[in-house]
Amino acid sequence: MVLTLLTANLLSSDARANPKAQTLTHKAAIQEQCPSRTLALFAEAFSTSEAVQSAFTKFPLRKQELDLSAQPEPRPHTKWLTRTQVAFPVLPLLPRRAAEGLSIRIEALGTRTGKVLLFKQDTGYLVKYHFRLSSCWELVAIEDWSV
Repeated sequence: MVLTLLTANLLSSDARANPKAQTLTHKAAIQEQCPSRTLALFAEAFSTSEAVQSAFTKFPLRKQELDLSAQPEPRPHTKWLTRTQVAFPVLPLLPRRAAEGLSIRIEALGTRTGKVLLFKQDTGYLVKYHFRLSSCWELVAIEDWSV
């Protein structure tokens, strides 16, 4: 108990002195606390917290978008993003989803893979968020099929 308190005090004093260490300490704490190993519960936490999204996104992140200018028809274009190239939240949080009429649906593809669909009913808006389970669920890819 004394060692735990001493370690916590050392970490917090280091974090106060070094903001970068504070961010790393905060992220490490979140990563240790997997919201759930059940996809539905994990997706609920992921879709409502920017911090959870940041902590449980695997890099490089595969992002696929449609190249709408491609001829003779749109075609998928894939890029691999580093952490510095990604702006969080990657999945809009509840207030924005409600304001823009966006819905989500969770699809378990197996025991270790699943996806969250972000869509707007009766439009061409569709984004798929792919997750894989290791020690916790992680976002591994985003596919934007919006036209």
